[in-house]
Amino acid sequence: MNNTRSKYQVHAVVQGVNYSTAHFDDAEAGFPLERRLNRIERVVASYRGKIDRRFKNGLLMTFDTADAALLGACEMQLRCAVLPQVSKHRLALRIGIHQGVVRQRAIDDTDNTPEVAERLAVVDNGILVSGLVIDALNPELRKISRPVEFSSAELSTHKIDWRSEIPSAAYGGESFWPTNMGSLPIGPYLLLHYGMKTLDLTLDNPSVTIGRDPQSEFTFPAIIAGSNGLRTVSS
Repeated sequence: MNNTRSKYQVHAVVQGVNYSTAHFDDAEAGFPLERRLNRIERVVASYRGKIDRRFKNGLLMTFDTADAALLGACEMQLRCAVLPQVSKHRLALRIGIHQGVVRQRAIDDTDNTPEVAERLAVVDNGILVSGLVIDALNPELRKISRPVEFSSAELSTHKIDWRSEIPSAAYGGESFWPTNMGSLPIGPYLLLHYGMKTLDLTLDNPSVTIGRDPQSEFTFPAIIAGSNGLRTVSS
């Protein structure tokens, strides 16, 4: 008999685009929707997630762990927040995360995880997660969540403070590493691992930014040597 395995589905939708408006020129505006969706796709790849479906203004994604789903969602918000807004066409990224069970057989019950994740994606520039996701998180990551009293999803819901600094202890740990590492690229490549996050340097993606800047693809705390040994400081 197969053991059940959890999956964590993330529904991300960009709200605010109105292509029916005669005064809106997507190219002149710099393709604001497409730029956000492209950034989200890059985050999914970094955290070893999978894109299940891409629709007009959003994505449905699956991650193997609650930590990867939440850390990825926080980075999606951070990377989209720094993109410029268009006057009278401001965009907001809404994210919902719910835990489901991987179906082992065709006769298993219908999975409603995507629908629940979609019902959670209702807060502009916010992340809402179900209580099941909170229970599965690294304790360090639970510190950036708070309960929501009322939720349209009709289940225990928490809001994530994605703008807060995430403790370095929340990254890494063998038990959190995704099981589906995927195939290796063809040609020269370099894989950079930091906790659960992985970046591929290939001929198609030849550069990566590393540093204390929150917009870096790999962000590290500063380390200071003192009389009491090494310690980390926030940027």
